[in-house]
Amino acid sequence: MARYLFPIWGVVLLAGAGSMAWDFYGVPVVLPPHVARAIGGMALTGAAAFVCSALAWSERR
Repeated sequence: MARYLFPIWGVVLLAGAGSMAWDFYGVPVVLPPHVARAIGGMALTGAAAFVCSALAWSERR
């Protein structure tokens, strides 16, 4: 199960971080700024969950 979740969290993290960076630096994107910020916030939450799940997964092994 974990091997399927890690790539998903990675995609969420990259998409959100990219959207947040584009919004922060003022580069025009397809997404409106509030959507980019929301995705960035979800990406930060996803990154925290990814780290916690990776630590828990490594403890079990």
